[in-house]
Amino acid sequence: MPSKKKTNGSLAPSKSVGFLIRDTMLHMQIVLRAHLQEHNLSTAQWYQLRVLWEEEG
Repeated sequence: MPSKKKTNGSLAPSKSVGFLIRDTMLHMQIVLRAHLQEHNLSTAQWYQLRVLWEEEG
């Protein structure tokens, strides 16, 4: 019979799905800000432009 390892139930943060999703979101925000900066837009301005585009086409 194989022996079972006892664990304390903790998971390394780098292996947590929540941590990986958060890390991905932070990297996406950095990339988005860099692209917006090329057009002298803030994230707030981009959001408003996106809403207008969705409403008016």
